Amino acid sequence: MAAFNPSKVHYFASQPERCVCGISPSLKLLCDTYGKNKVCLWIASLIGNINLMALGSDTSKKMTAEQIADCAKGIVSNYDILKAAELMLFISRLKAGKYGKFYGVIDGMTICNALNDYLKERNEILCQAHNKLQESIQEKNKVMIEKWNEYQNTLEYAEMTKKWD
Repeated sequence: MAAFNPSKVHYFASQPERCVCGISPSLKLLCDTYGKNKVCLWIASLIGNINLMALGSDTSKKMTAEQIADCAKGIVSNYDILKAAELMLFISRLKAGKYGKFYGVIDGMTICNALNDYLKERNEILCQAHNKLQESIQEKNKVMIEKWNEYQNTLEYAEMTKKWD
């Protein structure tokens, strides 16, 4: 989990397809491996980092430790299909303001609403990756058919088919 340190969150922003389609562990797998409490602590550290960045020194509008913990538990419980890299991508985008301003207040509902917006983007990334893969397969099939057709016109193929007759 060291690779998913809150200080490295911006690294993930430049590679959205890799975050979504790559092989990083899901939150469910992390919970099964490290325990739900440790995963919640990790997510809480990400949320705490947002909390500090978004509201600066105005502590009256920041989330309390209990609110952060509750939000982290909600993410683990409701979004366990997300991969660790995807959560880092989401946090990076959230910090960059991609899902709007916090308007002086940050809370779990705001974060979860933004996470739902991220899921729509995630689906678009998955669709684009799927389409790219399909195009690649079609191109390879086209090349193989062309090579097969060329091979059928060779003397070697003609001699081989004579043996079968």
